Amino acid sequence: MATITYDAESPGQSGARVLRAALPRAGKVVTGKFTFDTSYPTGGEDISDIFNQFVSLLGIMFTDEGAPLTLNAKVVNHFPVDYTGKLVMAFGDDTTTGVPAQVAAATDLSTITNVRFIAWGY
Repeated sequence: MATITYDAESPGQSGARVLRAALPRAGKVVTGKFTFDTSYPTGGEDISDIFNQFVSLLGIMFTDEGAPLTLNAKVVNHFPVDYTGKLVMAFGDDTTTGVPAQVAAATDLSTITNVRFIAWGY
């Protein structure tokens, strides 16, 4: 199972230090790290716990600051979010064609650790 670790100093954790910018009500930001597991599920990893931090999640972004993982002729370096399914997907650019494609189901991605994320909403 993939793991989510929240930053202790995250502005929105436990409702502390909410944002008040050009939002119609107090906003919230949550930051942390995500680690993939040993068997990538079809369609992506469950991140519903991040969604549960908000009444209304407006956006979430994942970024891997480490060296991209080269796996089965793909450079894994894209982490798009499926907002409907509450999933983060792992995509890689094919090293021969350069075309991005989702990582195959059951692939071991446990070496992709501490992928930073920022989520914002209400």
